[in-house]
Amino acid sequence: MIDIETETRFAKQKLEDYIVNLDNAKHDRLREYRLQSQECPVCYYMIHHIAGSAFTGYTCAMCKEYFSWPNTATPSLCHGCAKKDNLCIECGSEMFEYKDVVVTIETREKNHQDYLKKEEQRKRRNTRRRELYRKRKEWLRTPVRESHCCPS
Repeated sequence: MIDIETETRFAKQKLEDYIVNLDNAKHDRLREYRLQSQECPVCYYMIHHIAGSAFTGYTCAMCKEYFSWPNTATPSLCHGCAKKDNLCIECGSEMFEYKDVVVTIETREKNHQDYLKKEEQRKRRNTRRRELYRKRKEWLRTPVRESHCCPS
């Protein structure tokens, strides 16, 4: 049996943490440390690894050399390759800034608004089509009356 109050509290806490982390990423409050650790904003602020405290070996995805890491949350790239190509040590993406993403978010919002507008237009058109179809059906069901203009 689940405890609804506890699960609700956990869910709210996760959302609050997500919002705080997103705000930290937006303002890049620890930019200097993030750049020293060669991580993109997503890996530094949004993804939190749980790691065991045991030295762990890993192979760099680029140079294929074997390295030792101080915990079990090993990166994808070695620091040398990440630094040389200006990539995130964790995920291998380019080192980007939050401002590079904001345009995408604004574009998505505009696209979503355009989608909603088009969806509303489509619904109105379909409603109008259904109404015309219903009227046409009624008209076809009405009995044909003799016309006064044509002699029989």
